[in-house]
Amino acid sequence: MRKPSPTLTLLLLALVVTLVARIAGPSDLYDQEQPRTVAYTIDMVDNGNWVAPVDGDGIVATKPPMVNWVAAPFVWVFGPSEWALKMPSVLGGLATLWLVVWMTRWMVRRGLATAAGGVGAIDADADRDAASAAGADAVALIAGLCWLVNYMNFKLIYLARPDTLLVAFLAGAWVCATVALTRGDTPSAADGVAEGEDAAKPRSPRVWTWALGFWLCTAAAALTKGPLAGLVLLYAIPAARLIGGRWGTLRRLGWWWGLPLMLGLVAAWFVPMYLNDPQAFNEKVIDEQVMGRVEEGTPLYLLQTSWQVPFYAVTRFAPWSLFAVLALFHVAPRRWFTGPVGPAVLWTAIVAGVFLLTTKRADRLAPMFIGLAPIAAYWLVIVARKHRLAAPTIAAVGLAIAIGLGVYNFTASPAAKSQLGERVHAFADKVREHTGDDRIAFVNVRARVDPLAALLGHARGAETATPEQLHTARWIIIPVRDEDHASLAVVVSDPLPDTGDKTVVLGLYRSGDR
Repeated sequence: MRKPSPTLTLLLLALVVTLVARIAGPSDLYDQEQPRTVAYTIDMVDNGNWVAPVDGDGIVATKPPMVNWVAAPFVWVFGPSEWALKMPSVLGGLATLWLVVWMTRWMVRRGLATAAGGVGAIDADADRDAASAAGADAVALIAGLCWLVNYMNFKLIYLARPDTLLVAFLAGAWVCATVALTRGDTPSAADGVAEGEDAAKPRSPRVWTWALGFWLCTAAAALTKGPLAGLVLLYAIPAARLIGGRWGTLRRLGWWWGLPLMLGLVAAWFVPMYLNDPQAFNEKVIDEQVMGRVEEGTPLYLLQTSWQVPFYAVTRFAPWSLFAVLALFHVAPRRWFTGPVGPAVLWTAIVAGVFLLTTKRADRLAPMFIGLAPIAAYWLVIVARKHRLAAPTIAAVGLAIAIGLGVYNFTASPAAKSQLGERVHAFADKVREHTGDDRIAFVNVRARVDPLAALLGHARGAETATPEQLHTARWIIIPVRDEDHASLAVVVSDPLPDTGDKTVVLGLYRSGDR
């Protein structure tokens, strides 16, 4: 039985460190837009609103609900715990990690097997060494480490937001499109060519299976975060010529059946959403999420903020971004798209180009990292071997960075300093001890406290409970006004997150005692 390589062992250790640090670390469920996301999930489970869930203020979801659909079964089976609410990001992170490793190995092995390969892209002997089975494995595992061990993905892999799930679907579509466009040319070991077998021997390409995967992943991406699914469509067109070798390879993606399939799957949510509330659909989904993304910013504003794309890419993907930049400097631009990691370079360029044309936000660049990781890893492994440094040495550095991020998360992160998330959990636990499965009404409780309602398994639907909810509820949670008011409460919370930087103290009261 073949023993796992030291590099693989170190990658798995970095993954364990990351997940333990995030799951066991201080809760950040109150942070960013997570309160809305978890409110949508609880509304699905509690009220059955699978098409148009609402948040704690009764506002209909503005994004497609794939992340909530994935989280809902975990909440249904295991209860409304934080890990269940965040499970889509964990699954998305694991899937993306695997896809980055697989795709990197495929690209590097293809570089040796095809006439257009990248032998000599950086250094002829080193390229051949990297394209060997052992070299390809090393590059692939380091690419996985680069993708995993950086501040942004450390954060996103355990966040109740759609970003990580979106990246997983985009990565799947990118992989399927690239393989479909090149399938049937000259296969690589990643395609199933055994060691010692003639790599140029024709094989049955089964292109349609990769094309099907491409369209299914694209549809899933559209149902996760809407317009960003277009990134893979924008990639496929130039990839046909630059990666596939000729424009005619676009036919391998089966546009005549795949595009209707994708649109049909997306329409399965869009149409019921529209029929449920046409005005909310037009205002929240079309105007805000579709047209708003296209029309964001004036041309002058986009030009003035264009520096933010490389800035965010370099800082959020540090330290690996430095090596990705060095790799591009070491390769002549004419070989960027034909080298061993050419598909990764093209994907990175497409994502950067798109975000140059929209308003800039760091987390929106997360799809770029699946391209930057193979580029950085390829340069690292080749240069390391020239200096007689083994891949495990690089992996050990990555593990050290993962440990450092974990220590930061426990001791110096905003969640660790404020302890607001831990206070929400503590109050929820105390409330649950008294209420059990009884209905709870929330009065004058703002949406940012939605994680509390979510952890209790209740969908609020409005800042203040309706008369019907007040009538049927045995318990009421309401802000504490003063000490006399607090004395009537069964349980009083520590300060919890409210609007902005403000906090609020909540009390649990028996109905009629408040």
